[in-house]
Amino acid sequence: MSKGIEEGEFKRFISEDIYNKAANTGSKAYNVDMSTINNLIEVFQGDPIDACLLLMVYIKRQEKRGEIRRPFSQLLLQDIKYMYDAFKSDKGRLELAIRKYLTLVKWVKESRISNVNDINSFINAAIRG
Repeated sequence: MSKGIEEGEFKRFISEDIYNKAANTGSKAYNVDMSTINNLIEVFQGDPIDACLLLMVYIKRQEKRGEIRRPFSQLLLQDIKYMYDAFKSDKGRLELAIRKYLTLVKWVKESRISNVNDINSFINAAIRG
């Protein structure tokens, strides 16, 4: 996605792609305490551009402290960097995307469904119980 993203592209991302990213990443949050996941949401405060950069630094810090395993932190960083690059020209879109993504990651983690790659796999695993 480039600077000046089309409205239709954003709508597709926020209503489809973000679910796939969050399901993939959240389902790989092995041995991560829920307080750590909640802290990700709390760190994302204020100006969305600044908050996004702070969040990425915080994730790496938590990895180095042993609070987040590297595979999970890498997925988080890749997803957040993607959204940062795609939406930094529109702070409203950036904030909406990051908040929705972090909330979905939290809910996927809380569901205890592990190792899925997209939202359809997540839903199928949820249905199977």
